[in-house]
Amino acid sequence: MSNVSRITPSQVETAKPGKASAARLLEDAFENLSSRTVKALGPTGQPMNIPIAWPHGRSPSNEEKTELTRIVLSIHNAMQTLATDEEIEENLALLIAGRKSSNKADPHSMGKVYAMVMCEVPAAILKLAVSNIVRGKADGIEKGFIPSTDILLDYCERLQRDVMAKAVMVERMLQLPEQDAPPEPMSEDQMARRREQIAALARPRAVPGQAA
Repeated sequence: MSNVSRITPSQVETAKPGKASAARLLEDAFENLSSRTVKALGPTGQPMNIPIAWPHGRSPSNEEKTELTRIVLSIHNAMQTLATDEEIEENLALLIAGRKSSNKADPHSMGKVYAMVMCEVPAAILKLAVSNIVRGKADGIEKGFIPSTDILLDYCERLQRDVMAKAVMVERMLQLPEQDAPPEPMSEDQMARRREQIAALARPRAVPGQAA
């Protein structure tokens, strides 16, 4: 199966070294599927970012559908598992370690405050958020500084909405129909007969009773 990585249960909540988390596998799957689909056309004839069908012969294989469905299911399951206080403190410690402005920060005391605010954030989303922040890939988060509780919570909520939206889109794309095969090109004989038919239709017809 091309362009689809297998996911194990241990990857759902925690990204292991050398392995992608379910959210990152979903991101790759979404981009891959979206690039292969036929898009709807807008009022001006411009393609819209709305998949409507698969080109003939390019719909996902049964094996690919099974793997993608498992990734989506892993995402749904991961969203039901909230981060524990210990996980919040652990991720905060990682965040502090990666920030240049955090020399005097106490992960334990700060963790209690963050745990009160982040108690309804799924563990998988928190880990993904911290990973993005430490790598400088978090939109809206100032690089080099620890985000406050409200900013981190807002980012996690945006991240969760984005992940779930992609999961829904992947599910929908897997249900799209495949376009019919294009018609076979006409042979030279067929084209010649078609030209004769058109020429015959273009000839003036004789009117009954009228001299030729």
